[in-house]
Amino acid sequence: MNQAYGHFIALHFTLKAYSHLSALQFTLKAYSHLSALHFTLKAYSHLSALHFTLKAYSHLSALHFTLKAYSHLSALHFTIKAYSHLNALHFTLKAYSHLSALHFTLKAYSHLNALHFTLKAYSNLSALHFTLKAYSHLNALHFTLKTYSHLNALHFTLKAYSHLSALHFTLKAYSHLNALHFTLKAYSHLNVLHFTLKAYSHLNVLHFTLKAYSHFDDLHFTLKAYSHLSALHFTLNAYSHFDDLHFTLKAYSHLSALHFTLKAYSHFDDLHFTLKAYSHLNGNALPITLKTYSQFNALHFTLKAYNHLNDLRAFSHQ
Repeated sequence: MNQAYGHFIALHFTLKAYSHLSALQFTLKAYSHLSALHFTLKAYSHLSALHFTLKAYSHLSALHFTLKAYSHLSALHFTIKAYSHLNALHFTLKAYSHLSALHFTLKAYSHLNALHFTLKAYSNLSALHFTLKAYSHLNALHFTLKTYSHLNALHFTLKAYSHLSALHFTLKAYSHLNALHFTLKAYSHLNVLHFTLKAYSHLNVLHFTLKAYSHFDDLHFTLKAYSHLSALHFTLNAYSHFDDLHFTLKAYSHLSALHFTLKAYSHFDDLHFTLKAYSHLNGNALPITLKTYSQFNALHFTLKAYNHLNDLRAFSHQ
């Protein structure tokens, strides 16, 4: 049945329809005045088991609408409320899906290229709970993400700010299965990366702190580490400028009773380094000093060694 009334360019109509082949029944009520459209659509489709109601109001380029839907096959229930004015979009989406056991709510506001939104989600199958808050203005992204996952027991919070190609973020994480606890703070501006990483892992008993600064091809970093299983304690200071590497490594290993210090400087193909080592295993003491200079294919080194058991003192220069 179709009832219509036209006055100039104002149209009022109601449409009721039934289609047997596609099993679609729907009712549409509409009112249009100039370029403003008001309408309500109710529909039921038997084959896809989709039931929905759409209420909309459109004035010029501004659209206000509410959509409620239920789909039996995919077990999806959702409600979306939206307001769009020119290029600005405001909407709220609530959804529940039975098959994937996903429950989420999304609130968003978009104005031109600026996006503000909050997403809360819960998934039963993967046991994922998270909240995401974000603000994006042109190329600048600000967001906070909090996540809890039951299956892999991962808990983390990520706070980030990105402006053009500059990224500032802090990540805190805890994972129960592999017992990893770490905090990462980073700042990246263009190609320059500054970061600090602190980590603790219970299974392999690794404790370490890494501080790094990278400027294009320049890398400056300090690494302090302690590993319980291999009983290795070491500190590494390094500076790398393009192909130049300067570093100092101090290490102590309890199992092999090895104490050593390594200082190295590498300039393209030139390697200069000094190694001092001391090993004490049940009285088998071997203090050694190694000084080496390598220029391209030329190797110069000095080795001083002392073996306590064999009472051997040696000096070699080549």
